[in-house]
Amino acid sequence: MNEAFTKEKGILIVANPYIKGGGGGFNEQVHDEYKYIYVSTKEIRKRILNGEPVYFATNQADEKRMIDSTLIDEAIYKGVERIYIENAIIVGNLAFG
Repeated sequence: MNEAFTKEKGILIVANPYIKGGGGGFNEQVHDEYKYIYVSTKEIRKRILNGEPVYFATNQADEKRMIDSTLIDEAIYKGVERIYIENAIIVGNLAFG
């Protein structure tokens, strides 16, 4: 992997936790029988605001699994029906209501 790719897409998430195996493309990797992909923080934000689940890989550094609470607040404000984030570290205060 080149350095620019690693810096921009350095967060490892489960592409689909219900499908075992993987394709092995340029930005894909298979660990523990699940298909993992490297994504950027922009892609994580997009997934959350679109109501898509985000499953962080547990075997990576804590700082790569951090989600700012304002992103969750934004998703709630925008009416996202379901926010599903797993293995994340939420940073900041959540303002419900």
